Amino acid sequence: MALTKTTKANGATRFIPGSHLWDYTTPPPENNDSCVYIELSPGDAFFMLHSTLHGGSANTTKDEYRFICMSTSTTGLLRQEENQYLANDVEKIKKLPLSLQRFLGWGISDPWKGYVELKDPVLLLNPDEKDLANTEY
Repeated sequence: MALTKTTKANGATRFIPGSHLWDYTTPPPENNDSCVYIELSPGDAFFMLHSTLHGGSANTTKDEYRFICMSTSTTGLLRQEENQYLANDVEKIKKLPLSLQRFLGWGISDPWKGYVELKDPVLLLNPDEKDLANTEY
């Protein structure tokens, strides 16, 4: 929902109609010819599937801002948008302190969500650790 006027010039969200039907291996287009810019007045709303190829555009104005409210929902028991476990180098994650590993999602959350084979996933990063009591962050 737009809180201020959104225009192509001040960075309106753009999307490609029908892109939610593309195969995940389809690369994005090299130009913006197929983009539609969502230009809204304050109070206007726009709905789309999050799988639609979209993004904010550049604000080319000197004194305008684009403020919007956004709400998203996902299925799959609140699964994250991007799989951080595959997007980040596991060898680098292994070098982080245990508390930060857990903060990044490599741990169990109450009530026992996120386990791997009924074990704390932080064991995959620290197989030799003896005491892996749940760490507060």
